[in-house]
Amino acid sequence: MELIIVRYAELGLKGHNRQFFERRLIKNIKLCLRNAAVAFTAVKRLRGRILVYADERALPFLKDVFGISSLSIATAVPLEIEAIKKASLEYAKEREFASFRITSQRINVRFPLDSMSVDKIVGEVIFETLHKPVDLRKPELNIHI
Repeated sequence: MELIIVRYAELGLKGHNRQFFERRLIKNIKLCLRNAAVAFTAVKRLRGRILVYADERALPFLKDVFGISSLSIATAVPLEIEAIKKASLEYAKEREFASFRITSQRINVRFPLDSMSVDKIVGEVIFETLHKPVDLRKPELNIHI
């Protein structure tokens, strides 16, 4: 089962009512998936995002839920640089591309590496293994971590 990252817009601005609106959005997501008969294992709130554990068949239904600003399919990996490198390389090997870029965002501040270091380490592995050039302006493949 895959992971879908749900981002929302105005809910983050609601101040003291924020948790109420986030819980309501989670309830609406679950209701939408149940009504569409799409299997999911969990819906969790995580630092300004909601994680939906369902496969990509849920995407067409989730895009119509009020309050959702964007959706992304993701793969969950352990919070270790070796696991991140391995998953990123596997992802890149499955695709056709002439140039690439790594774009990471460190949400968990307990992770020892900053975003730029992760970009460099993972990019180096893909560059050395697949011999594809890095293009920071217009890459054909952008791997978000």
